[in-house]
Amino acid sequence: MKILVGLYCLTCMSMLRAQRIGSSRRICGSDRAAPEIKLGGMFVEQGMVQPYRDAVIEANYRSGQSLEIKPLDKVLKNVSPENIVRSMCEDLVKKGVNAVIYGGDEDNVKSTLYVKQIAGELGMPILMAGGGSSEILHSQVSVFIPQSE
Repeated sequence: MKILVGLYCLTCMSMLRAQRIGSSRRICGSDRAAPEIKLGGMFVEQGMVQPYRDAVIEANYRSGQSLEIKPLDKVLKNVSPENIVRSMCEDLVKKGVNAVIYGGDEDNVKSTLYVKQIAGELGMPILMAGGGSSEILHSQVSVFIPQSE
């Protein structure tokens, strides 16, 4: 089973704040562990998801317009955060990812619902790790071990 590890909150306001103050470092603590996380599945660097995260920020300002996601050579029409998340999940399925460990905040209702709904529609099992996910993702304990097929 291939698993995407380290998919973070896609509509986090701290990302907007980080951009506004000109900092390249994300403020949210869950980002710190992203490159090192491995939980018994496919190791995926944060860079695989980053273009989508940046696109979601754009979509918040340009709802309904076309949006080009340059690193992926993709153009989405009538853009919204939801259809960006859908596009991302579909791309991950094509790459063989069939389960998601999602590290978004439970109280970030929009991104939580989008990821739960869309991953569910695509048949991707999902482990929710709320509260910035730091307790689970920074832990040395493997919280999700796939059964070998």
